[in-house]
Amino acid sequence: MENLKHTIKTAAVSSVITASAVLSVCGIALGSSADAQNVFNTDVNGDGKTDVMDLNIIKNVVLSNENKYMPEVDMQDVSCAFYYTGILTYYFQQFNEPVIMEEFGSNWLVPRIENNKKENYMKTGYAFRDLNGDGTPELIIGEIEDTNDNTGSIPGVVYSYSKEKNEIIEVFESWDRNRNILLSDNSIVNIGSNGVSSSVLGHFVLEPETCSKKYKSFVFSELKDDKVVYYTNTTGECNPEKSETIESYDFEKAADELLASKVKIEFKPLSEYKQSKPLNAAAFSDDIKAAASFRLFEDSGRNTVFTATEDISSVVLYDIRDIKLSDEGSIMEYISVPVYKVPELKAGESLVAGLEYGDVLPCNRIGFVDKNGVMREFVITQSGQDGSVILTEAR
Repeated sequence: MENLKHTIKTAAVSSVITASAVLSVCGIALGSSADAQNVFNTDVNGDGKTDVMDLNIIKNVVLSNENKYMPEVDMQDVSCAFYYTGILTYYFQQFNEPVIMEEFGSNWLVPRIENNKKENYMKTGYAFRDLNGDGTPELIIGEIEDTNDNTGSIPGVVYSYSKEKNEIIEVFESWDRNRNILLSDNSIVNIGSNGVSSSVLGHFVLEPETCSKKYKSFVFSELKDDKVVYYTNTTGECNPEKSETIESYDFEKAADELLASKVKIEFKPLSEYKQSKPLNAAAFSDDIKAAASFRLFEDSGRNTVFTATEDISSVVLYDIRDIKLSDEGSIMEYISVPVYKVPELKAGESLVAGLEYGDVLPCNRIGFVDKNGVMREFVITQSGQDGSVILTEAR
């Protein structure tokens, strides 16, 4: 969860700029006698198509705000990562600093914080997997390794992002006596027990639109006249009046048959969450190998270069506006308006942007999805001492 309150607004700005358009701004036609060694291929306008550019020319290009040479910024493809990042930050904080416990997920989380916290922290991971087949991955919090025979197969806590509602849905959680185990077809086996005479064996899938449980089978038991009686239904209710009685049932055998197709979840360690620095920032230099460009200034020293140290995607530049300060002068609230987007930057590739820097308050922000699927956002400022570019991650 972020310390600062901020709002993201979408900016419907669109146009097309090609290499020839950029060169014509400089009064130079394609095929001129520019230094051929500095010619390189790049996606100038972020439209996914390769344009031809020249480093000797790009640093002299002047593009103003009025030209609006920027692709339309659509935040839908990064919203999922953005909202899941808030949840991941919450779980990260639970192991690293005191925070308020939330009700959902606490059955799985609390025992791991109260007992062997350091060890459990190193075992905790997160994964993105489309469990309900709607094309948007769910967020799974779980143990990379556990003490059961189902190592790495148990979704501890599951969240789903609904594009239609633009909100996070709390799906289900596991705990010691209520385990959910993932199968290879994305269906889930639920095994619960309150003792020998009270057990549950459910097999369900998640509905695409609501992410609600749809049971393929559900069996539960209860003690009746000193005898364990099994019931079955497809509603998931432990209600004998709405279920059929099973005369003969081998609970362990049925569970083993279902679990024969369990699958291991590829969890990423929570301890590595936001520990890398996938992006560097500096003043413009001639040694960039590939670049997309936004609103470049004629004075190359005013241009900022963002270089990816690893593959990142959905890179979005924001203007920061309407900053509200506390009585002490600290930033309490602001609005982020997306102004430019690059679909992806491979490791070593750069985004060059002409950014205005305020004397005191920040004016710019950059966000992207890192290689682990996490939305990262940095406020961009400039040092008052040496003019160096400073990236401060927003949490």
